[in-house]
Amino acid sequence: VPSPLPSQPSVLFLGVHNYEPNRVGAEWLVSHVWPLVRQRNPLAQLRIAGKHCDLITGFKAPPPGVEFLGFVPDLAALYARTRVVACPIHSGGGTRIKIVEGALQQRPVVSTTIGAEGLVLSAERHEIVLADGVADFAEALGTLLDDPERCRLVGEAARQCAMQYYDEQQVIASAAQSIRMAID
Repeated sequence: VPSPLPSQPSVLFLGVHNYEPNRVGAEWLVSHVWPLVRQRNPLAQLRIAGKHCDLITGFKAPPPGVEFLGFVPDLAALYARTRVVACPIHSGGGTRIKIVEGALQQRPVVSTTIGAEGLVLSAERHEIVLADGVADFAEALGTLLDDPERCRLVGEAARQCAMQYYDEQQVIASAAQSIRMAID
């Protein structure tokens, strides 16, 4: 069961930062988006977590409200301190684990369109918030940080969708059914 949303306005970006799309996304978030969020909400906190945070520009002298955590062994505790998950990815492929994990933790996710590519989470069903430009991404984060009720509703919709499509038992059952269909 996910932890309740914290009262502190906090955003998390979790990734392995020696992967260029994550590092570039983190730098874009820290350098361009985050100043606009902090202008709107001076108490907002951005946490960048995951291996190789030291490769991110600004690591040695983080801007106000930015914390580089590095590898975090206790993700449940990290999500307990997180109100919104960010996925500022502008290139690259692969699985979107950071979004699925945030959704399973019942956290609203703000992502670029490319960052959420291939997932069934829908902006139209309010399961994810998509924003591609600096101002739009900052506005999406700021709106969720300022509105705990909207935050809760988007997080619940995200979790419901993620449980239906990405929960471990659902994935196993779906794979088993695909295998049965392939051999029948």
